[in-house]
Amino acid sequence: PAKFAIVNEKADEGHDGLAGHGGNHAFQGHQEAGPGQADAGLRVDKVLGELMQRDNGLMRGKGGSMHLTSVEHGVMGSYAIIGAHLPIACGAAWRAQYKGQSDVSVCFFGDGTTNIGAFHESMNRAALWELPVLFCCENNRYAMGTALVRSQSQVDLCAKAAAYCIATARVDGMDVVDQIRTVKTGSF
Repeated sequence: PAKFAIVNEKADEGHDGLAGHGGNHAFQGHQEAGPGQADAGLRVDKVLGELMQRDNGLMRGKGGSMHLTSVEHGVMGSYAIIGAHLPIACGAAWRAQYKGQSDVSVCFFGDGTTNIGAFHESMNRAALWELPVLFCCENNRYAMGTALVRSQSQVDLCAKAAAYCIATARVDGMDVVDQIRTVKTGSF
């Protein structure tokens, strides 16, 4: 079933282990670019080639920093539209569930994403269909420079996911060991 982890900035490290292993898939917004790539087995020269818009890049230099993608490694791209990847991650999770596969979709996004409709639609769908998806919200308490307390009536982001009956965990983004333990043990 769906899980939701609230983590501080730089919390990617502990969740990387899920992305790109077996049939798992990583989805991220443009600001979270890096979590899926780090542990998915991507070659550094291919990532750097893409960032520098060179022909040897992952997408031959056409995607740049906004769209780092390697389907064969389970890195399903980073998306420039805030929250656009949440329903896509749910779709990949549904596909795995439908085919009876043990794949997990790992979806990284920032705290500001919890304010948009795609977040709520994805939480609802993931809970309703018990999809194998892990939502990782990186909470730096600012969405595009606006403090959470000035833009959201509910600043407890775990409560937003819990409203859809999704198990939640709050993890210290500076404690990699705690992140790994939370994800690997499923202690939500």
